[in-house]
Amino acid sequence: MAENDRIILNQILEQQRQEIGSDLDEGEYFEIFSSEQILKNYELTYDEIESGIVDGGNDGGIDSLYIFVNGNLLEEDYSLDIYKRDISIALVIIQSKTSNGFSEQILTQILHTIADVFDLTKPIDSLQQKYNNQLLSIIHRFREVYEKLASKFPKLEIKYYYTSKADEIHPNVTNLS
Repeated sequence: MAENDRIILNQILEQQRQEIGSDLDEGEYFEIFSSEQILKNYELTYDEIESGIVDGGNDGGIDSLYIFVNGNLLEEDYSLDIYKRDISIALVIIQSKTSNGFSEQILTQILHTIADVFDLTKPIDSLQQKYNNQLLSIIHRFREVYEKLASKFPKLEIKYYYTSKADEIHPNVTNLS
């Protein structure tokens, strides 16, 4: 990202932060902004975007996490009765950093977290020392939905986004793809 572009981006972020959430710090607002931009085709409300923010202590390197079934955000009070066939489940993982670079360490941490999420032999209770309650709640919801819909053979997509104000990508990050 050219320095002029970064200056304009920072100006846009600050103006929108003041309009929407002036009580949020720069990093907190960048998480919301990133999720909003990545998920704009889903037309989520501000509250729906906030519901997927899991950043904080013990977040496993994940800042935002969302589950969609057939394009619908799966919130806490969900019903799976309407899904009969041609089901698609999308798990959207977002890492948002205000830094000017992409870090290999972040990707390594995410890979460990993903291994825990998909290891169905690890009960959610066994992960409580490792991850925060918000993240565990969404992981539990994902596992529950995936298991309940398994007999319908859903299509599963895992989408990972790493957003940053960076123009420098560490060579080890590039080599991970």
